[in-house]
Amino acid sequence: MSRRSAPFVAPDYIDDPVSKDGKKQSKALLSTLQEDISSFRNEQFPPYILRQVRDMPIFEGNLAEVQAYQQRWQPLIERAMAFYPAAYLPPDHLPLPASLEIPQFIYHVQRLHLTKTRAKESKSFGSVGALIDKCGEYSADELTRMSAILDGDDEARLVAHRE
Repeated sequence: MSRRSAPFVAPDYIDDPVSKDGKKQSKALLSTLQEDISSFRNEQFPPYILRQVRDMPIFEGNLAEVQAYQQRWQPLIERAMAFYPAAYLPPDHLPLPASLEIPQFIYHVQRLHLTKTRAKESKSFGSVGALIDKCGEYSADELTRMSAILDGDDEARLVAHRE
């Protein structure tokens, strides 16, 4: 299974990271980091020194502008790197987790290919009744087919998609 971001590792300065107290300390420190990132984003986002690309969460600027904005983020990036030391390192070059909401800084971009797609929401259901409650009525034939599949396999799920 491939990873989408660097793996979490308890920082070196935690005495016993596998003990109950060490895990609590790691969780508290990570929670504090996330709160600091959130308050910093509220103050610094959107970046006034960079230009937004269309209506997307992508910002561009010249080298000096991007470096100046990255310098503002650097203390938080360094704190995050204590929890994710493998971030941006070869061979995988995995980024910090998106849940931290730290921007990625990419330099010397020559071309950007953007494709607009419609977002989908997916919801899975373990019973036909739950599907009907959430999504509405279906024909008798559709209900029979869905019930047969769910009755025949305990691990089967119905998945509904919408924009």
